[in-house]
Amino acid sequence: TRAGVRFFPDGRYPNTKSSLAVERRLARAARWRRDRYFRRREQLIQALIHLRMFPADQGGQKRLESMDPYALRAKGLVERLSLLEFGRALFHLNQRRGFKSTRKAETNIETGKIYPGIERLRGLMQTVGAVALGSYLYMRREQGQSVRVRLHGVGSQAQYEFYPDRALLEEEFDLLWQAQAKHHSQLSEAAREKLRQIIFFQAPRKAMQPGRCIFETTKARAPLALPVAQH
Repeated sequence: TRAGVRFFPDGRYPNTKSSLAVERRLARAARWRRDRYFRRREQLIQALIHLRMFPADQGGQKRLESMDPYALRAKGLVERLSLLEFGRALFHLNQRRGFKSTRKAETNIETGKIYPGIERLRGLMQTVGAVALGSYLYMRREQGQSVRVRLHGVGSQAQYEFYPDRALLEEEFDLLWQAQAKHHSQLSEAAREKLRQIIFFQAPRKAMQPGRCIFETTKARAPLALPVAQH
């Protein structure tokens, strides 16, 4: 015909048959994750500046970077920190705030590599008597060991020596705040709730919408789990 012939590509790689959209989706998710991190960081900085726990000028912020956050996190559990030192420790918690699953069921995690790493970390902390993750990581650094999460081994045999989860960081935040609130009147309960919400907030999973019924187009489609829909 005069309209010609239109060829619609398969939308998959010819060799692996994997979707062409996978790489785009992964890159998009990485961009969104990075954008959320930058927004959270900026929100935290403004809240810390308001509490006089963070310098407002670029020079002061650069000088604060030179402070060892692991040493401050360990020291803050047992000694008084200045407001700026405490702000530096909280800023570091925001940078590495631990893993938290967004799955509704945790069974897939327990059979993978992350969950055993989390359990291994708690066992290591108990063995050395570390009351919080920050003090344990500081001990490792002082002994010349790595404080970063790394896979050891190859393929299915690879495993994490340790893996921090969000709950450990939340526990450390509460312990640090409890220790430092005794020394600074600015550290009120309202300030604690605000900073805790900024650092550890994670958006809940959105419920999947079933779409419109093909017969009753003005109504939502019944979920497949309903017996009447299966029938």
